[in-house]
Amino acid sequence: MDALQDIYFWVSKLTLLGLIYFVLLFVVIIVLQEMQQHVGKAGRAPGRLQVIKGGSDERLQPGRVLGLQSPAMIGAHGENEIVLNDKLVSGRHARLRRDGTQWLIEDLGSTNGTFVDGQRCTPHREHLVPAGATLEIGDVVLQLLE
Repeated sequence: MDALQDIYFWVSKLTLLGLIYFVLLFVVIIVLQEMQQHVGKAGRAPGRLQVIKGGSDERLQPGRVLGLQSPAMIGAHGENEIVLNDKLVSGRHARLRRDGTQWLIEDLGSTNGTFVDGQRCTPHREHLVPAGATLEIGDVVLQLLE
């Protein structure tokens, strides 16, 4: 009977150990899934720009909302993430990116400049764009929404 008790003891011990490892594996999988979701959200950095004035770009009607990902190149060239067909917008006019919780814009040496709340941005230097601020790029006026 001792041999049978030893077998039950070892089977019980291995079963308990297996259950512990199963629970740990389950917890690790859930934690990894949560981390991937949070990293994915942070990497996308979604935002929105609302058209206040469309300038000479007939597609940009006031009130239209443009989706925004970070980083976003803005300009007249078709390869930009945000294409503005305005006669005063340079091909590669500006770059808008999110740094943690704030948006920054950099004028890329455009001919007519980039303005945040009426203040001209120094070319090739990033400037803070707070939520609700207006961006003037050529004759186009956009408002950053959060």
